[in-house]
Amino acid sequence: EPCPPPGRLLRLAVGSGIPLRRGGIEPVALDPGRRVRQLRLRRLQLSLRRAHGSLRLHLAGLRRGEGLGRGTVEAYVAKGARVAIFDMNEANANEVIAELGADKVAFWKVNVADEASVKAAVEGVVEKFGALHICNNFAGIGNACKTYGKNGVFPMDLYMLVINVNLVGTFNVSRYAAEQMAKNQPFNSDGGRGVI
Repeated sequence: EPCPPPGRLLRLAVGSGIPLRRGGIEPVALDPGRRVRQLRLRRLQLSLRRAHGSLRLHLAGLRRGEGLGRGTVEAYVAKGARVAIFDMNEANANEVIAELGADKVAFWKVNVADEASVKAAVEGVVEKFGALHICNNFAGIGNACKTYGKNGVFPMDLYMLVINVNLVGTFNVSRYAAEQMAKNQPFNSDGGRGVI
């Protein structure tokens, strides 16, 4: 084989964040992992609290039931949200559901690069939970293959697989989530109906 098989690619923001604090802005150096999830969740909670007062009864749609996605599922459930996981790995999702409860977390086996699969899953989420308020995209794959190496050029089919999952998949989930969020009541003066 010219390249190793596709693996998971974790997308994390690297650098520093500026969380909002009373009395001003305080820069905080971020490390990948838990601290990043906590800061992102706090920012999201801040915007939702301005509108609704809490995360209770909000639905967060997430792609992936492991790693950063799993940590986010746990954080959302701890704050009272119900969460939908879109993934291809049913075993990981079932483990999360068993740990956190089937009344709080649900799973849909979704190929994010397939329009019909995404559309059906998003509609299923709204049917089960009544609405969709938050969409997080965490899935991604990558290949450790040179553009040109001893085995020749990077295979185009592997490149297109990465593009279809990472780019098309993210857009696919986001656009169908946005369609459902547009049906929600506005939660701020700007007419916001959800967060992607």
